[in-house]
Amino acid sequence: MAGPDPVDPRLEALRNELDEVDVDLIDLAARRQQIVAEIGRIKQGAGRQLRDFRREREVIDRVRTRAGQTGLNPDVAEDLLKRLIDASLTRQEQDRVRAAGRGEGRSALVIGGAGLLGGWLVAFLDSQGYAVSVADPVVDTRLPRSYRDWRAAPLDAGLIVVSTPPRASAAILSELAARQVPGLVFDVGSIK
Repeated sequence: MAGPDPVDPRLEALRNELDEVDVDLIDLAARRQQIVAEIGRIKQGAGRQLRDFRREREVIDRVRTRAGQTGLNPDVAEDLLKRLIDASLTRQEQDRVRAAGRGEGRSALVIGGAGLLGGWLVAFLDSQGYAVSVADPVVDTRLPRSYRDWRAAPLDAGLIVVSTPPRASAAILSELAARQVPGLVFDVGSIK
């Protein structure tokens, strides 16, 4: 039985070089996102709109020109920049929503927070400035403020959301009522 074909050292060297370029691309994209976040904060402070179509066109035109100078297909460069611009706008919008949130660091607990609806609620409340704890039997307890048993979670949260199947929700709500928890408690259900 023959072993694998030996790899041409030139191929291996090129692959290693490509890996380095890929890492550099990711580092540059991350740096771009950091700059975008700062631009978003400045725009928000000045009460300006997030999107500037004239600026986007300038950026894309400049990138297409540079791509042509380097031998890269300008359409590829434009597609790459449009994706980065979309990611930038998303980041700025998320930052703006987070800054406008009314949670102001208050605590929230989402029981059933690892499910689809519960996960959405966790992300939403976090974006609104709440310090969110999650209680769900499948949650990774290595994550901060995560509990497998809701009874071990901080029940003094200002907001407790129950996002579990109806039968479980009824039992949890009954127990929360019996404990007379101080915050606002409500449940969400989904029709299956």
